[in-house]
Amino acid sequence: MNQATHFLDGSMIYGSTLEQHQKLRSFTNGKMLESRNGKTYLPLTDKPMHYCQLSSNSATCYKSGDIRVNAHPQLTVMHTVWLREHNRVAGELAALNPHWTDSKLFEEARRIVVAQIQHITYNEWLPLVLEVSCELSVSTKEAMGLL
Repeated sequence: MNQATHFLDGSMIYGSTLEQHQKLRSFTNGKMLESRNGKTYLPLTDKPMHYCQLSSNSATCYKSGDIRVNAHPQLTVMHTVWLREHNRVAGELAALNPHWTDSKLFEEARRIVVAQIQHITYNEWLPLVLEVSCELSVSTKEAMGLL
């Protein structure tokens, strides 16, 4: 779940403030900043952060929308997966819509990724944790404009 905000809004990836949001974007083709070492990873930071202290020149601290990104490897992996998914979606959208601006590509990719997070949470994770179905009723979907 997410402790950055009370919503399933992807803030653990994108940040919960405009300042965080801006620091994580590449401003190229709707993509987020990344570091590459043969594969795509979260962007690196050279500043000691909460949950990540640089003890040597070989230590690695990553940046993400949630300061706990470096707290343990599993959390870092999840942030990396969602960064890769955002950039994959942005790349697909750019190929389909070459006339879109960087901002349009970024926001549309963000909307899709947030929808994926919500879908996985409500349809896969919560039913396992609560041992009940969380599917919305038809009347609720109609009231929300989903039908």
